[in-house]
Amino acid sequence: MHIKLPDDDDVLQMTRGPVPNIQDMHLRCSGLLPRDVLNDRSRIHDPNLIIDSLDWILSRRFGSKVHSLDLLCCLSKCVASRFEETVICSVERLRVENFVLVCNCYSHTSHDLPFSCHFLSEMHSLKYFQLRLCSLHPSWRSQRNYSLQTLYLSEVTVSSGAVECVLSTCSMLHTLRIVNCKCPSKLRIRGIDLELKTLDVSACEDLEEIDFFAGNLVRFDFFNNRETVNIVFNHVPKLECILLKLGPNLEGSIIERRVLGKIEEDLPHLKSLIIVIIEGDSLELNNNEYDVAQGERKAIVFHTELKKMVFTGFYGMENEIEFATYILASATSLEKMVICSGSSSVQDDGVKRHLR
Repeated sequence: MHIKLPDDDDVLQMTRGPVPNIQDMHLRCSGLLPRDVLNDRSRIHDPNLIIDSLDWILSRRFGSKVHSLDLLCCLSKCVASRFEETVICSVERLRVENFVLVCNCYSHTSHDLPFSCHFLSEMHSLKYFQLRLCSLHPSWRSQRNYSLQTLYLSEVTVSSGAVECVLSTCSMLHTLRIVNCKCPSKLRIRGIDLELKTLDVSACEDLEEIDFFAGNLVRFDFFNNRETVNIVFNHVPKLECILLKLGPNLEGSIIERRVLGKIEEDLPHLKSLIIVIIEGDSLELNNNEYDVAQGERKAIVFHTELKKMVFTGFYGMENEIEFATYILASATSLEKMVICSGSSSVQDDGVKRHLR
């Protein structure tokens, strides 16, 4: 079937002639297709038409440098065989530094375009990459990428081994965000000479455990309001800041069982611990371990590096006060503790009296 490609007027200024350098390109289905297709709703989001137009538009820019490229296009597995040649190779030839790829421009339903980790090793100028609405797969073909610094995965189906493959491929990766993704049951944040400094794991499905062996990790943000996730800090000697946001559907004891028990053993340099309890949740601690009535915690370990503690969603319950008291007793260098009430019914004066 012959497809009429868009002319210069259809793709506006970005396709009118040779331009040495282009700061930004923003492409989506409605701006890619020829005029005769735009009036046919059944063809506007046809992946085969989209990939043809992308091939034509991007190839016209070869020889130029594009700083940022945003593609919000309906791409599915039916064009997977052409995706690497058309899109990935174009990103490399255009020397793109910031790349946003959203594989569906009109809904939050993934077309399941398979994105292989070895694509990352083919984009040597890339510094920032956001991937959304597709599936991510490991690849033994992957070679090192020494440029990518930030990777943001959103609404991605992450296959088993994919995160490990990313970390081994992207040697200079400093920031990894995994948000609203469907994950394997266990994430292993580990790798040889791993440079990762910031990790954000938020609202991910099917995740049961995060296993850390990350010698340079400084900050860990975690949000979960569905299942209890086991956090294993095997080796995080430089971790300084933890932000935990826990939703109303979790077991209240998640903090003590999954995190607090690890602080004294595995996080000697922790400086900031921020816990946000979303309204409706509660914090429950094991009274055999945090028995304030009988004095300090048994075999207490002092956290000499912890300087800031923020606790939001505080309801003044006995166990919450016990936890705050434990931090006050063990964090010998604590400079600031902020307790934000989770309900107007909490009496601040009563909380202050208990903490004294």
